[in-house]
Amino acid sequence: MFLKSLEIFGFKSFADKVHVDFADGITALLGPNGCGKSNVVDAIKWVLAENKSKNLRATKMEDVIFNGTERRPPLNVAEVTLTIMNENGLLQLEASEIAIKRRIFRSGENEYFINNMQVGPSEIRKLFMDTGVGKAAYSVMEQGKIDNIIGHEEYERFFNVLMYCLCDHLYEYYDDIELWIRELIQALAAMEKVDVYRNKYVLLHPNMEKKNAAAEIRTQLNSAVTGEDFEVVLKLIYEQLGYEVSLTKTTGDQGADLVMQKNGTKVVVQAKYYSSPVGNSAVQEVVGALNYYGAQKAIVVTNNSFTNAAVDLARVNNVQLVDGRGLETLIDSIV
Repeated sequence: MFLKSLEIFGFKSFADKVHVDFADGITALLGPNGCGKSNVVDAIKWVLAENKSKNLRATKMEDVIFNGTERRPPLNVAEVTLTIMNENGLLQLEASEIAIKRRIFRSGENEYFINNMQVGPSEIRKLFMDTGVGKAAYSVMEQGKIDNIIGHEEYERFFNVLMYCLCDHLYEYYDDIELWIRELIQALAAMEKVDVYRNKYVLLHPNMEKKNAAAEIRTQLNSAVTGEDFEVVLKLIYEQLGYEVSLTKTTGDQGADLVMQKNGTKVVVQAKYYSSPVGNSAVQEVVGALNYYGAQKAIVVTNNSFTNAAVDLARVNNVQLVDGRGLETLIDSIV
């Protein structure tokens, strides 16, 4: 299967009919910003039965029709034809050359054609099923798609790959699949945030001896390089001291990084992994978290120290401060 040509008329910035032939090897479209390079990619997605206007950078589907300029009136129709060589028979159609055409009118009416025979959008999608070609596949890479694949968090990469694998087969349920997968991934992300970052930290076995648990926690504390690392270490420490602890990153911390409870007392904790002394803003934040979480006690913990202003403010608001030395004492108390 080989892309032979693309013909565009009235689509977005293409007021005149434009014909692009694709030769062997790589064909590159070069030009300054705003000249319409991205519109070429949008045209390919559109002719492959893309039905979501936002994926075409448009508010509604009729917006893809050329809307006019000061010198040229708007058009009432847009049309794109994509011609594909099918000499190897990859597309299940007995033709060596297949032309896919889509047309839209200002009324919102769409027409689809395969080799000049009018069809529905589902026939277009079925034709390309299991070929790796389609509006949701990685054969069409619009602006920003590469960043989505390699530049985002692992869950976003997982989402994109999963959408590609599923939607090539279940194209009719694309929107439902997208919603379901996003909800699933959000749940998985929340589980990892609330848990102990299994990919970076050893989970402490419930039957592990206290001295071994303390040693493991101290090792992880020395290995911490980010604020999230530090929060996880604090979670382990307080769990060993008998608290039920939750990390708050999944819902927004609201002034507390940990919320924990023991003997009916709820405690909010602000974790500050700093290279310099912690100021009074941390104390102010955790005081605000007291009311938000309905807690009875507030603690600020740091690997460093506190400024005099922070110490004074904590004393007035009855906030417990735990500095680097106090943190070592906490770990020692596990044993």
